Amino acid sequence: MSPPPSPSPDDPDVAAQGLPIAALRRFAAARGACELCGRAVGDRHPHAADVAGRTLRCCCTDCHGRLPATEGPLRAVPDRVVSGTADEAAWDAVDAPVALVFMLLDDHGHATAFYPSPAGPTESLLPRASWSTLMERVALATDLVPEVEALLLDKRRRPVRAHIIPVDRCYELVGRLRRDWHGMDGGPVVDAALAEVLRDAEEAA
Repeated sequence: MSPPPSPSPDDPDVAAQGLPIAALRRFAAARGACELCGRAVGDRHPHAADVAGRTLRCCCTDCHGRLPATEGPLRAVPDRVVSGTADEAAWDAVDAPVALVFMLLDDHGHATAFYPSPAGPTESLLPRASWSTLMERVALATDLVPEVEALLLDKRRRPVRAHIIPVDRCYELVGRLRRDWHGMDGGPVVDAALAEVLRDAEEAA
């Protein structure tokens, strides 16, 4: 029997779970069509971040290509993945209760940390001193694009792994972990889910 498909950020079950940058619930109504021009889109399609509305919008490749990524009310979510490492001091600055955490940065320099769990992500505003430590000790952190990318730290191996991933892929990962998480570190499903999301994002890049 084939495994169940990974949750997509366009899945209404995922959308209803109160994920970061709030209302993915719009996706349930917009599945299959670009929310900017109405053109049909496939299952795998780009997304735009509505910064003011704190939502993501489905969009076609043409509309996505016309959007900026770093300014304006509507921004293209990039498809890049960047991977590296972090040290123990960086991890300690986050003070995460589980071995996997991702962080989103807003335009004002405020970072919010999210910890996956069976109940969905737990949200915590990261102190500025903690984010400053990350900026100093994790090379990737200085390259994070606010509002459209997430910094993911994974302490389940040494050294600590660090990844920049598109925010829509981050939602997809959270949805899958919510469904399959076990124990304090998520269990073996975390490796498979993270590898799949990173692979899909790299293939799209």
